Amino acid sequence: MIKRIAALLFLAALLISSSALADYVWVDAFADRPDDAAMTEYLAAEASAQLGTQVSVHHEKDEVAAVNAFLTLPADESVLIAGPDAMICSLQAMTDQDLRTALIPVTDIAQSDSLFCVSPAAAGMVAELTADALEKYTQENEYSLTLMRTMDASYDDMLALAATGEFFLEEELYADWAEMEQAMQDGLAGLAVFSACAVPDDIRSYVSAGSTGMPGLWQGVFLNEKAGSGPAEKLYSVLQAACSGPEWEALLSQAGYNASPCLAPADFAVKVSDETERITRYLTNEGLFFYEW
Repeated sequence: MIKRIAALLFLAALLISSSALADYVWVDAFADRPDDAAMTEYLAAEASAQLGTQVSVHHEKDEVAAVNAFLTLPADESVLIAGPDAMICSLQAMTDQDLRTALIPVTDIAQSDSLFCVSPAAAGMVAELTADALEKYTQENEYSLTLMRTMDASYDDMLALAATGEFFLEEELYADWAEMEQAMQDGLAGLAVFSACAVPDDIRSYVSAGSTGMPGLWQGVFLNEKAGSGPAEKLYSVLQAACSGPEWEALLSQAGYNASPCLAPADFAVKVSDETERITRYLTNEGLFFYEW
């Protein structure tokens, strides 16, 4: 009996020790986006060095998988890298919790430009690939160009509607990027909008791009709301230092991003709230807002 108790005490001590040394887990949706994944790994390593914690990084295949994996982890041992597409999924009730209340915004780390992507046929019709030139062309040649959209809601789709609000365009929905590419290849005079960090490989070689003049996708750092504000402020101070310098700038450029202001948690929370309102209006107008929380 004494030996058994001693063994149990040893096991308990081992578990306590293991817990104290547990990995701080960073989660993102970049399993298929190695350049973005490199950004997460860099920040996790910097945080590990400055906070003296062990780190592991989990790259999930999409926003829903990333958010739901993050939500299963201990609140005080997990970090989520996410952008507005995660909120779009949550507001369609795809995530296990409502992200409006489940997350603490820490800071923004990357910002992308948004681009007009014009099919070869459309490029041959428009003299200049700028927002003003495209708008003028569609007003003088109403419905001669088609706004190409995917069926699934996304931040880029929201940007497409915002960027072409004064354009006179036909609209066509596609099941995926491959179907959109085929339409371009078949000669459709099409126009789409993408963030510079996320132009799909399926259509990359078929498009000419000009800036919309609007910001595109961004990425931010979040903690579980159960972690509290103290850890958020501590992590923010680390990220302020990490999100600067030539190494970080090179990673941003490689992934198609620009430097972000690295807003303080309170200011970033305001940005996230404003973006959530915009996304809610977009989903409501598209008939895709499912409030089930």
